[in-house]
Amino acid sequence: MSILQIRTFPDPILRSKAKPVMEINDDIKNLTSDMIETLLEAKGLGLAANQVGVLKRIIVLNFPEKQPMALINPEIMKKIGRREVEEGCLSFPDLELTITRPNSIIGTFTNLKGDRKSSTFVGVWAQAFQHECDHLDGITFDTL
Repeated sequence: MSILQIRTFPDPILRSKAKPVMEINDDIKNLTSDMIETLLEAKGLGLAANQVGVLKRIIVLNFPEKQPMALINPEIMKKIGRREVEEGCLSFPDLELTITRPNSIIGTFTNLKGDRKSSTFVGVWAQAFQHECDHLDGITFDTL
């Protein structure tokens, strides 16, 4: 495992749309492992693959009471409620903005075993899930 370089604004890859992962192979597993290590080192909540220079639809989230997890081809199926939140981003060091995000999100994703899952993300985890999915679509929080 290794720490990857987190791309920072104005790197153009941050505005690029990521492509779906077609197969979960050793390369994808190694990438997600490196992304998790990078996320933990940076003390972040979430990280998208394009933030480390890879245009694949992969995010990792660092849940405090669980093991960090990789989500492949994540999608937001439903947004519930609205709230104003203070949000930061590893690709925009030292910048925090007030953003409107849903209270909760129903999202789907594939885990590293290849199983498609559906889960409800609430509060800060709904915020992190949407923030990272935005990255995969080339959307950065400074444009919201």
